[in-house]
Amino acid sequence: MDAEFKSLLIDGDRLAAEFSSRVEAQVRSGTTYNVHAQEEKTVMELSQALQGWQDRFKAGTMEIALSDTAHFRRLLFADYQAYSTITTRDSHLHGALLQYLQRNHSCLKYPGLESVDVLGIWSTSPYPLNEPRLILSSNPNLGMIPGFGWNPRQRETRGQNPEPLRGEADPSPHGADDPVQTSRFLADLLFFQQALTGRPADNFEGCPGINADRARQIRHPFEEAVAQYREDYDGWKAGLWKAVVAEYQKAGKDEADALFCARLARICRYADYDFEKRRVIPWEPPALQK
Repeated sequence: MDAEFKSLLIDGDRLAAEFSSRVEAQVRSGTTYNVHAQEEKTVMELSQALQGWQDRFKAGTMEIALSDTAHFRRLLFADYQAYSTITTRDSHLHGALLQYLQRNHSCLKYPGLESVDVLGIWSTSPYPLNEPRLILSSNPNLGMIPGFGWNPRQRETRGQNPEPLRGEADPSPHGADDPVQTSRFLADLLFFQQALTGRPADNFEGCPGINADRARQIRHPFEEAVAQYREDYDGWKAGLWKAVVAEYQKAGKDEADALFCARLARICRYADYDFEKRRVIPWEPPALQK
């Protein structure tokens, strides 16, 4: 791969969860965990993985994104179930790995944000300008973040990367295991799609009766905007939001239900966070934006 990335941002929540669960699954015996002796070995493997990624992508700096436990989605929806909570409920190593990351690496953590939101804000930040940046995460919602992303588990998760659209380049021009560049246009389409489907893995449903295939059908007419979205950027989004609301209304819901789901589904970008007040700016439908 020819491209060099000046900086990497790595999803620390997923990293710690995956390394800890991998080892605990190997040493589990009945109801007893025998993992304490594995801590040093796991930390070493984690450290080697981080150094390997930094070397592979020739990155000058590396940041670790971590979640705030009091993130905004739990304020919106008390039953929201974050990935890290689900996968680490019985984990003994997870806390130790998080401590290692915080003591030995530069970490980013903001009030009210999950690690995936830190990824989104960092990727779309205009500062510094034109700096090549790369996100590393196995989060299946990586496609909702504009910019360069790479899934360390790509061989195991083929098919989760964003699909190319009419008028867009193949998302993996260097090969199946190289970074994927997601356009802002495609990231927006995937966001509206998830506003329809919800995220069952995080315990919130979308529009009743709408699965991923049906959501893609609803968004499909708006893919024509790919050639002109720079000139009419908000126009197509207002039209797609109208179509999303119409589906909720057909199912006996209303726009408030659609907005609730969209705000839960939204992966924050730079403009979605108030850095002075240190809190999320709730997403508003395009027709309501000033």
